[in-house]
Amino acid sequence: TRVMKRFVAPLVLLLTGLILGVLSAQYMMENASVAAPIANRLWKATRVAGEDLKSSYLAGHFLRRGQVPPPKGTRFYVRNTDDEGNSLRGDCVVTLEGRMPASRWWFVSSASSSGRKTLDAAQAIREGSGEVTISISVSPVAGNWLVPADGGNYDLQLVLLGVDDDTPPVLPSVKRLWC
Repeated sequence: TRVMKRFVAPLVLLLTGLILGVLSAQYMMENASVAAPIANRLWKATRVAGEDLKSSYLAGHFLRRGQVPPPKGTRFYVRNTDDEGNSLRGDCVVTLEGRMPASRWWFVSSASSSGRKTLDAAQAIREGSGEVTISISVSPVAGNWLVPADGGNYDLQLVLLGVDDDTPPVLPSVKRLWC
């Protein structure tokens, strides 16, 4: 029994350490990339690149979702409510309105557990002023139309590629028109 205690105690400590390490890594991958809301808006910035140890957790954040981590110079913003705090739902018509921040390319997508639908800069019709209005609806809408991933709740994502400036941008507004 004395010999058994010498092997069991270190084995239990080792297993406890491994379990705590895995749980810690999962927590860090989920929370390493989420930042505070942007300029009193409901958009949240997701940090996507870094030069420190945290960047391995940032890469894990995307890899766990089956996504390739974006390159440096990419800004990733997400929200799940409109400007009035209502949840984004597929059975409602929502508009994303405003000028897209300066970048080489951008994508807007609706994402849920069932998938992702995307509209990018090449597909979008812009106003003469440079502003964009995108309707998010399951029913066809004239102009820029993005179909939500399913009829339930979804996240609205804005990805800016090729951003050189670290200043937080002014992001488009999101308004619910009707349900």
